[in-house]
Amino acid sequence: MPDSISQGAKWHDRATRGEILTQTQRSALETWYRQQDKAEMGLLQAGQTQALEPAACDVQAVLTRIKETSSRIQALDLQNASLRQEIATLQERLSEDAT
Repeated sequence: MPDSISQGAKWHDRATRGEILTQTQRSALETWYRQQDKAEMGLLQAGQTQALEPAACDVQAVLTRIKETSSRIQALDLQNASLRQEIATLQERLSEDAT
């Protein structure tokens, strides 16, 4: 087992250069790889949590804007319905006056 990160890094360097390691060194190198993966995964998971916080705020802001826009659309729809009714009434008056 590597007695320090530097020993694991040295074995990694030797292995990637094609040097032959003993079975004990290969086993220790695999253990070092697992430790590195575990440490990296911890950093990634911590980073993902922190990265999601701003995204959650962005989503909340977008949802708020969608609700506001939806309310404006509903208000405009009511106004349009009222205007359509008024136009229909005026068209009826015009057709009555024309006859």
